[in-house]
Amino acid sequence: MKSTPAHPDTSRPSLWVAFALALSVAISNGLARFAYGLVLPAMREDLSWTYSTAGLLNTANAIGYMLGAFAGYAWLRNVDPVKLFRVGLAIVVVTLCATPLHDGMLYLSAMRALTGLGAPWLFSCGAALVAFIFADDPHRRGLAVGIYFSGGGLGMIISGLALPPLLEFAGSSAWRTSWYLIGGTSAALAILPFCISSRAKISTAPILETVSDLPVRAYALPLVAYVFCGAGSNVYLTFLAAWIADRGQPWYHVTLTWCVLGLGICLSPYIWGKALNTWPATRTLGCSLLVTAAGVALSFVGVNEAVMFGSALLYGCALFIGPTAVTLLARSTRPAQEWAKIVALFTMMFSVGQTFGPWIAGAISDRWGLSYGMGLVLLLLLAASAMANGPSEARRLAREFSAAAR
Repeated sequence: MKSTPAHPDTSRPSLWVAFALALSVAISNGLARFAYGLVLPAMREDLSWTYSTAGLLNTANAIGYMLGAFAGYAWLRNVDPVKLFRVGLAIVVVTLCATPLHDGMLYLSAMRALTGLGAPWLFSCGAALVAFIFADDPHRRGLAVGIYFSGGGLGMIISGLALPPLLEFAGSSAWRTSWYLIGGTSAALAILPFCISSRAKISTAPILETVSDLPVRAYALPLVAYVFCGAGSNVYLTFLAAWIADRGQPWYHVTLTWCVLGLGICLSPYIWGKALNTWPATRTLGCSLLVTAAGVALSFVGVNEAVMFGSALLYGCALFIGPTAVTLLARSTRPAQEWAKIVALFTMMFSVGQTFGPWIAGAISDRWGLSYGMGLVLLLLLAASAMANGPSEARRLAREFSAAAR
């Protein structure tokens, strides 16, 4: 079925539209989710938390994300994706601003859960909107979707430059001030994507048509891979700052590593541009997961700046290529009215993995040390890469590597 053009005129949509909408990912991921890893050491110290407690709070966020992903998947048969996108944006911003108002565990868990509730609607609906806008631009649609997800890198750079210095000089009790800063920055960044999405000249009617049952079995291996991806990636980002600090590195090392990771995310759509436009989506997904695993593996080599920066750069360069590949997989295999729903399906599976990953890794870290928790990340990402590629793709890659070696 041919997709309805997002722009009926002959002019091509500007990539600035993708950049503007990408600010929503800067909020939902770079600030709402990943910045928690920077505030975590201060909250642990000031509130006397264990790693398990810290992981449990992030699990609350992940449970909210999972509920939002399941709800979004169900609602996208009848709900306008643009409206769901805007509602999700509002929920995330409001709850981020409200997070530091109380330090009770129940209250903080509720705020993290509500923040997680709206985030998947930004992820799935925003990605589908960008894919729809650039549906008739085959030379740039992969880049445009990649730019959308790279917004997470901008959020990481902002939080990396602001939060570690604040916490270093103001002390661990400044975790509240950190959350106020996160909330205020999110509110400012939300203005542009909120306005752009409300005025988007997109006919959403094809998306809202009654769709047939999705061929879930056809996506079985990538879906399972995405569960492992969700578990592994969230653990790395949750405990990265704590891992650097526990290995005796100064606060500015955390700042620089975090910013390098964010820079990698921002550069990723350009690094993977050819792959996004020409490779099969499952190959892109599998290879991106392999690169993230390589980034985690590199962090075990040592704690000096070069090693940790290299680890963060590798990880960041591939982190959001997975969601980009999933969006392109939906676009290449199903009609336009099903894109948002398929992305929501994958987001739902991702949410299952990220719900349990941090808590399990936190328990392992409390018992045997944080390096064992990070080792779990490596195993999960390697398994995800193997499943995403599938047996035939794995054999093809092995033949290519063997031929290159000879």
